[in-house]
Amino acid sequence: MRWLKTDCSSDIIFKAAADAKGHALLFRTEREKTSHWQPLTEPLSALNRGIKHAFDPKGIFNPQRLTPDW
Repeated sequence: MRWLKTDCSSDIIFKAAADAKGHALLFRTEREKTSHWQPLTEPLSALNRGIKHAFDPKGIFNPQRLTPDW
């Protein structure tokens, strides 16, 4: 885990993280109206959905907390 303070847009940081085979989370911003979560690749998204469904089959815990679609 690394912390970064920057004036770069989240798109630039998300791309750099993906290029490094990593992932980024936007912790706080005052100027951007964007998702705080870097979009997951479909395999990672499917894995995360499966884990969430296994632990929370009714989807009652933190709905739309990690992604807007689940």
